[in-house]
Amino acid sequence: MVWDSCRAGPFPREQGHTFSAREGLVPDQQIALASTGDSVWVISYSRDTILRMHDGRTLTSRLPPYSRSDSTRILSLFADGGRRVWVGGSFKLAEEVDGKFSFVPNTAALGDKSQVEAITRDAGGDLWVSLTDKNSLHRVWRWRKGKWTDFSNSSNLPQYRCRVMYGDGLGRVWLGFENDEVVIYNHGDFHIYSAKDGLPNGRVLTIAGDRAGHVWIGGEGGLTRFDQGHFTTITARNGLPGNSISGIVEDDDGFLWLAGSLAILRVNPQELEKALKSSLYRMQGMSFDASDGLRGPPRQHEPFPSTVRAADGRLWFATAGGIAVIDPKHLPGNLLSPLVTIEAVKADDHALAASAGLHLRPNTRNLEIAYAGLSLTAPERVRFRYKLEGFDDDWRGPVSARTATYTNLPPRNYRFRVIALQQ
Repeated sequence: MVWDSCRAGPFPREQGHTFSAREGLVPDQQIALASTGDSVWVISYSRDTILRMHDGRTLTSRLPPYSRSDSTRILSLFADGGRRVWVGGSFKLAEEVDGKFSFVPNTAALGDKSQVEAITRDAGGDLWVSLTDKNSLHRVWRWRKGKWTDFSNSSNLPQYRCRVMYGDGLGRVWLGFENDEVVIYNHGDFHIYSAKDGLPNGRVLTIAGDRAGHVWIGGEGGLTRFDQGHFTTITARNGLPGNSISGIVEDDDGFLWLAGSLAILRVNPQELEKALKSSLYRMQGMSFDASDGLRGPPRQHEPFPSTVRAADGRLWFATAGGIAVIDPKHLPGNLLSPLVTIEAVKADDHALAASAGLHLRPNTRNLEIAYAGLSLTAPERVRFRYKLEGFDDDWRGPVSARTATYTNLPPRNYRFRVIALQQ
């Protein structure tokens, strides 16, 4: 038996920046985020204030009262990626012009007691909104060439709240509903997808695209990708930081960042592909949680979106304790990965010396190999991959377990290899 232990890496970490009530955010911390060319916009659910983070300063705008009988409540936020910003709520729609927000006219068709809960634009520039009215009826409208069109009745859309909308580069509009269904509008037709198409159970919390043209859906059932009319889901079993995913954003290097219920995860496309192909594969990535300075886990409730990429490449996340900002291009940390050692070997419960050239007795039924990785900064984050050459076809892991067990090995020469990494 030959042993091989080594270090894998580097796996740098980053504390990031955080903003909370100490920096002027409202106490309830129910935050949505959006980005334009030079600013990040922040709203807090059910308030009437919009914050603009611009050039190191925080600017505040407040909507005027909508009516004497109804307090002004902001429920949704949308920026089209250029310089236009809309907010939605009990007042229907308001748009920012020259630093001030004013109510959008011509919204009477949307109903007197309705509120806008999600906003997006399609590739043709048309504005889409979802609403809930005083009778708890849920509707989807489009604004095109000065006219509102109500699709709710004619298209048999699900009669549930639509809190997530996304317009992709192909001209499609994606609608995410609270009954775990997704609807795609494409060239005049609506197609409704549900569990029979591969969607997991649970509310849809976010929909986003990547540069490869994939559309990703995050929700209470995990992370799902749409491919040729079918959905494939990655869950906590594959290494997600909790089953619920409320934010998805791609950085400049093509890594996907996921706002999970337990932490923020950075993962590369190759790891995602492996997890999509195998429900047993556990992805290798970099996670960020309270030990890295987050004041709370990523928030998994409205308003949305809860994650956004700013024009300078930094990533903003709404958390239970405020806002976390991470710069993917500056991830300083300990460049040394954990030292690995093989501590003990047992064959049929008999201790053996962990040395090269070890010979096992004939008919050995059970082999246990114990190993360890030294980390003084975050030992709970150490993960291992191991492989018994001559028996395993591929590496196992990453796992947190410190013991590898094999049974009924056939007679031959083997080489045990183990590597450690700090996530």
